[in-house]
Amino acid sequence: MKKLLRKKTTILNFSILLCLILITSCADKDSDTVIKIDDRKISFEEFQSRLNSIPQTLKLPIHELKQNLTATLIAETVFSCEAQKEKLDTLKRVSLLAEEYKNEALYEEWMNKEVRAKINVSEKEILDAYPKFVEKRSVNFWTVKSLAESEKLRKGLLKGNKLDIQPQFKEIEYSVSLPEIENAVYNLKSGEISDPILVDSLYYIFKLVTKEPVAEFKKYSRNELLPEVEKRVRERKEKYSVDQKISSLMNDRSFSINKQAYNFLLQQLYPVIYNRNGLKYKNPESIQYELLVSEIRKENSFKQTLITFDDNSNWTVEDCWEMISVSPYPLNYENPNDLEKGLFDVLKRIILLNSVSQDALQREYNNTGYVKQQSAMWQTNILAQSYISKAREEIFIEDERLIQIYDSTKYDFMQPEKFKIIPLIVKDKKLSNKLYKRIIAGTDIVKITKQYSLNKLAVNSKEPGLYITRNMWGKIGEALVNMKPGDISKPIENKDGTFAIVKLLEIKRPAPFEFEKIKDKVYSLAVDKQLQNRLNNYLREVIANYKISIDQKLIDKIEYFGGNMGIKKTHFPIRSSVPMFPFFDHKAKWYRDIAGL
Repeated sequence: MKKLLRKKTTILNFSILLCLILITSCADKDSDTVIKIDDRKISFEEFQSRLNSIPQTLKLPIHELKQNLTATLIAETVFSCEAQKEKLDTLKRVSLLAEEYKNEALYEEWMNKEVRAKINVSEKEILDAYPKFVEKRSVNFWTVKSLAESEKLRKGLLKGNKLDIQPQFKEIEYSVSLPEIENAVYNLKSGEISDPILVDSLYYIFKLVTKEPVAEFKKYSRNELLPEVEKRVRERKEKYSVDQKISSLMNDRSFSINKQAYNFLLQQLYPVIYNRNGLKYKNPESIQYELLVSEIRKENSFKQTLITFDDNSNWTVEDCWEMISVSPYPLNYENPNDLEKGLFDVLKRIILLNSVSQDALQREYNNTGYVKQQSAMWQTNILAQSYISKAREEIFIEDERLIQIYDSTKYDFMQPEKFKIIPLIVKDKKLSNKLYKRIIAGTDIVKITKQYSLNKLAVNSKEPGLYITRNMWGKIGEALVNMKPGDISKPIENKDGTFAIVKLLEIKRPAPFEFEKIKDKVYSLAVDKQLQNRLNNYLREVIANYKISIDQKLIDKIEYFGGNMGIKKTHFPIRSSVPMFPFFDHKAKWYRDIAGL
């Protein structure tokens, strides 16, 4: 099989390959250490992962980017240690997050050891799967609720009877759908009808319509496609293995839910997640942060039991609130009705994660290199972030000082040049030419716009006109560059096929935003700057207390793939594979001193 799979694999997306490499490479690997700060070791793999996750907005040379990351990782570790000295690790939200990330690492290691490592794919399996992989199936299908209904439906289909139930249509590709569905569909001949298949309490019946080649695979040879086939076969076997192992594990983890407590939890979640307009936050992490910092969970009513397990252990509403606030499962359901249904699924997933991580502990997977590295990386980051948050809260800037900052930096906050226009937009070129002549002859453009224009926004108010920038409205914005107030453009053909005549009323030159409009932004930036200065000054004071070594030769060998790689954890799609941390400049004096720059 090695010979068979040795040829180039252009079909595989490079970013997916790299994602898998970065996520799995440090499992059980005695990696070289590139930075050591006291007992904290930063491995070659961790440095590479974090390097390639950095948004490269400044377009720094790679050697400077690596130096900045080195300074950042040292600063992160130092602030983590300082946070422990201030006992920030005893804060509930900090301990909850640290424990959660450790459990997730245990879960991932369990999946690696108990599932992935035990899956073998033979050459025969790959060759057998290849014909299915390169062809997709188009099917009609029907769903009913009982076996008796499904058998009756199938008999009617075989006889060609007219049915009351309308079929649905679907295209199926190999290893994308459920294995039981694929196995049935891929064994059908054109026009054949499958036996009933039970999936999630519904019975499915399929009729094969057509077999078609997968268009995107046509340009690749068989040998180029075989590695992707192997990957799909492996994923299929992994899914089956996971289902079997999880089912076995959860047999000893049966539970019941207190409906009254469940409804109480929902009622407490609603005002945190929703307002009159719907979701308060689209970002699931923002929702979880609000839950995490909320003090409401400390009320006595949160002490009632929500989940009871067969071993008589239980989780209270407060326990579940805390787990939800740090879990990798999002709560950004569009509306309260969806949340009511989805919350149960979130709780089930949390129970599964907890059960797997507990089993991983019993197997002593907490002692593997991967779990140790992940736990150390995330705990360091969580503690350092808590230290910085505390430092930020201690900064306050008076309005008088803020105005001074605004006055000295207001030209950094410029409004773009704005043009006040009346646009007359019509579909027909002849009509646009006719209307242009009437306007040039003296007819009021406002009157004509009200009568003919497809867009009447500029003439619906008491004072005609609307403001746009030159980057707005495509060809119209471009035409304004060469116009003066009072000018009327000739008909302009827009990209959508319409025609526009524009009268320019006024030009507002670029100017700083008014203080009140950007007060919050100025305040935030001023706090950021003051915080950065404080943190750098503090590092100068304490850095000598830490034993630091940097292997610059190893760092120079680390590959950079362009940054901005938002790689997520394999099993937890809202989780980044590495943490983020405020960037520290390698030109800071404290870093130059230890790096010998």
